Amino acid sequence: MMRFVRLAVAMFSLLLLLATLSLWGRSYRKSDGFNRYRRDLAGANTYHDTTGIFVTRGMVGGGYLRMYLPATQDWPADARWRFSTVDAQPVSWAHRFWVLGFGYWNTKLPRTPAFQRMDVVGVTIPLWFVAMLFAIAPGAAARRLWHERRRRRRVAAGLCAACGYDVRASSERCPECGVFVPSPCTQGEG
Repeated sequence: MMRFVRLAVAMFSLLLLLATLSLWGRSYRKSDGFNRYRRDLAGANTYHDTTGIFVTRGMVGGGYLRMYLPATQDWPADARWRFSTVDAQPVSWAHRFWVLGFGYWNTKLPRTPAFQRMDVVGVTIPLWFVAMLFAIAPGAAARRLWHERRRRRRVAAGLCAACGYDVRASSERCPECGVFVPSPCTQGEG
């Protein structure tokens, strides 16, 4: 049962890896976002805000923007999540932290004719890091399969499964590394 679970996790992770690589390539042509817009028209506390995630220029990120006392009420009124896509563009906010694509920003923009104040918070993670995380399970599964195949070939050829030493003349243990040598009737088990 555990072998099936490991294989299922590796296959699912492989699918996520392929999807990430595809999205990574697309991110240099198109910026995709999944956002929720809200507005509150409560007089002195009027605001517009958006929360969402995005993929652009080799990174995935998420953020929050709130505009206080906006001059126009042109944002969508509902709080549904929406998918949007535009031509690829860099993140326009000044980062407080930025290393190898890992970034963080927390900015308060001063008053303009369009709004009284705007707060913007967000993070970015490079897609190479996400792809690397999704590659761990398939890599471990491939390594496990390679070792098992090598072990079977060695045993079938009369070699020690661990070190490859010729153990056809040995009784119970490999004279080179001391590993137990299976008898001919137990070689196919495992």
